Amino acid sequence: KALLNEKGQPALQALWALNLSGGFGKEIALQALKSKNAHVRRWTIRLLGDQRRVSPDVAVAMARAAAKETDTETRAQLASTAGRLPAKDAQPILAHLIQRKEDADDPHIPQLIWWAFEAHANDHEALLDFFRDRRNWDSHLRTDGALPQQNLMRRWALSGSQAELEACAELLGLAPDAENTDRLLKGFQKAFEGRPLPPLPVKLTDALSKAQGQESL
Repeated sequence: KALLNEKGQPALQALWALNLSGGFGKEIALQALKSKNAHVRRWTIRLLGDQRRVSPDVAVAMARAAAKETDTETRAQLASTAGRLPAKDAQPILAHLIQRKEDADDPHIPQLIWWAFEAHANDHEALLDFFRDRRNWDSHLRTDGALPQQNLMRRWALSGSQAELEACAELLGLAPDAENTDRLLKGFQKAFEGRPLPPLPVKLTDALSKAQGQESL
């Protein structure tokens, strides 16, 4: 326990030894996530991602870390690990990371966060649940100039499957204001630049018509 709170290489070597010996479990992870050593915190998050699943207590601790972590590389690792965990555990991490203003101009973190969203793109209901929380529409991080919800709209539209086109309709219906509605419409339009529109489900044509009507008001 003491080693996990030490600075320098010995603390990290202790963590690696615990992992190799099979001693890296929930209690060690909870301690290591609070370590004063950023390398220990970062490697703990990486090892948890390797496991692909975490306990509820560890999931809460990781979300708390995403809100408070001061080390840029560790926040980057949190984003990477979020793409490897189940959506229910990844979402609270991503909810905090997208609010971190200090990472808005980082050359890597916004892209890593988008890749985490994309890793869960097939779990439509989980991502729609994420955007049912109004706070999650106010991200400070953009990838290629677009917010996560805008990229998600484009990603689902590009698929062309009826299930994902219906998810586009659901996402449009969740947009909390005209500004976000406009962003989603732009994401949808970008998906079909130079391509013909596929047959759209009625649910989506209705949502697009309503959204375009709101935009013109």
